[in-house]
Amino acid sequence: YNWFMKKLIIIVSSILIIFLFVFSFVCFIEKNRLNEQVLKLSLANSELEQKLKIYNKKNDELKNEIETFCKMDEQSKHPIDVELDNCINTTHPYMYSDCAKKNAENWAIEIEKQLDSLKKIMNSNEYKIIAKAQADWNKLTVKDEQIISEFVTNQQGQINETLGFSYVANLKKQRALFLNLIYFSYKDKLSVEKEN
Repeated sequence: YNWFMKKLIIIVSSILIIFLFVFSFVCFIEKNRLNEQVLKLSLANSELEQKLKIYNKKNDELKNEIETFCKMDEQSKHPIDVELDNCINTTHPYMYSDCAKKNAENWAIEIEKQLDSLKKIMNSNEYKIIAKAQADWNKLTVKDEQIISEFVTNQQGQINETLGFSYVANLKKQRALFLNLIYFSYKDKLSVEKEN
């Protein structure tokens, strides 16, 4: 019995030692694997931080570009557009139609200014072409205004009235800017001819 117990103790001790050795080895391997993963995660985190810094830098640059563009857009606004913005910002929403109506009137005045400017720098034959085109445009615009007026009358309401006047103002704005473009193109042409 004693001999059997000794053998059993030796076998159990050997199994325990082997088990402890295997367990220690597995723990060592697992610890190394976890350390590698922590290192990989740390490197990935560093890369993400770098990318985030680059992203934030690009984001800030983009914000600055947008702010600069918006400032340039504000500075390049036509005085009539600025006046409209001021009117809208200082008027009750129920009165926006008054702002739109005044805006349409201002663009009509601007059209006349552009026509006067063109008349001063063009010879009479050239200006006749502009005057004829303007007369044709006026006829079409009067028809558009009549249709819009009927729409507003039928629909009623401040919103529809504002939309109607805004549409008319936009027609006149586009015409005034077009005439302005013709003026500057013609003026450039004259200055080139004088140089030659």
